[in-house]
Amino acid sequence: MKKLTVLITVIISILLLSSCELFDTTPGSFRIKFEWNEEEKPDFGARDHYAWVILEEWVGGSQSGARLLMQSSASAFDKEGKVKIDLSDVGYGENRVVRVEIRGSDKVQDRVLFYGRSELFTFSSKDRDKEVKVAISARPTPGTGISEEDRFAIRIMQGGTEVTKINDTVVDVRIKAVHGSRVIISNSLSTLEKYLNEKDPELEGVSEKPLDDLKKIDEDIYDIEDWDLNNGLDFGEEDGGERIVYGKLLNEEGYLSETVQTSVLVDKAFPVIVSPTVSPNPAKLGDTVSAVFSFTKQIDETTLEIDWDGLGFERVETDSSNVFTYTLSITETVLEKSYTFSGSVSDEVGNGPVEFTIGTLSVDVTPPSLINETVEVTDNKSAIKVGDTVTVTFEVSEPLEGTPEVTIDGRRFEREGEIDSPYTYSYTVSDNDIEGIKTILVSMSDLARNQTVAELEETVRFDLSAPEVINPTVTPAGSPGMA
Repeated sequence: MKKLTVLITVIISILLLSSCELFDTTPGSFRIKFEWNEEEKPDFGARDHYAWVILEEWVGGSQSGARLLMQSSASAFDKEGKVKIDLSDVGYGENRVVRVEIRGSDKVQDRVLFYGRSELFTFSSKDRDKEVKVAISARPTPGTGISEEDRFAIRIMQGGTEVTKINDTVVDVRIKAVHGSRVIISNSLSTLEKYLNEKDPELEGVSEKPLDDLKKIDEDIYDIEDWDLNNGLDFGEEDGGERIVYGKLLNEEGYLSETVQTSVLVDKAFPVIVSPTVSPNPAKLGDTVSAVFSFTKQIDETTLEIDWDGLGFERVETDSSNVFTYTLSITETVLEKSYTFSGSVSDEVGNGPVEFTIGTLSVDVTPPSLINETVEVTDNKSAIKVGDTVTVTFEVSEPLEGTPEVTIDGRRFEREGEIDSPYTYSYTVSDNDIEGIKTILVSMSDLARNQTVAELEETVRFDLSAPEVINPTVTPAGSPGMA
């Protein structure tokens, strides 16, 4: 792979000489040579870049004995990718290592975009423009991949599935580790910052673990198991609301990734049935009854159980996933009585089961009937003439829908008063009526809309004609005036 190089010009003055170099007053010098892959080289013309050079002594030649000798201040790259750094305090010695950090600003607190480290080298007064190579990585910061998709990330898992809403705060935190060896997670950003500053292993609500100690799921994928989202927070077991997990990835060099986060909603509320209706109610023979209801939240339909009190309601699919419609046809096999419908259900995150009531249904297949009926006419006549009044009273076997209609020969009676126990109706005979024996009819409908036309048992007779002399005779026969 083709390498590109960027040279750092180093200004050096010697403050410390070894014993064998006491009489050598010529300053030594070295150059730092940056190397990175061509496709990974930053575009220095597109944004600012700043370099820091750190000089360490690895006592005994081991990184574990690393000792900081000096660190430069921020120095800006020019548009060509060149930078000049003042290292005037460099001293001679062995087991030297140069580290380089490149950031996008001159603030040392900002994230390192690129970093590199030299091999061990020795620096003496005899060195003249000694070249020290520093291989720069374009993916130095833990968690940073080549693409946006290839980055450090954390997710909340339960049962091996990513979740956004839960009712149990004990979860697995899935780690996508990119260029890192350790991970830190915390339930609070302030707790995470406190841990980074203090490194207190007893601090609640934060955990740092090597990736090798975690459950490996796939390449670069690990799980921190049984993490309690309430750990270190002032939440009770029944408290709902949002929980946020923050994470940082570390590499062997001690560099930290950017802070990533993920959130989940802790839902402790039970589902509640909303606007249950059963109609028509009461229901008669031939009706199709619909039971319609919904819930305050999404439910787990596999947990929905309904007791239809022995009736065979069937579900009807609707456009809404949270509206439930069931229907039943009232046939001769459905008994006439009152039914009660109830059920139980859990929501999609497991809150429940909770019991609910849909309502009741009254099945009425029997038409209403008349009881305690009476028929009265003016002066209790057995025959009724024009101007006479017929008055009827009756009670009914059950509540009615509306008021009954009373007729004789299709002509309506007038209701008297508002009392329905008994109902009272009257009819005044007119010369438009027709003579004869008359049956009084009562048309009515109960609350289930069972309709009937009932006959009053007692009939009445209309006599609307004046009497006429037919075939008059005079007896005995004789002369007028003679007895």
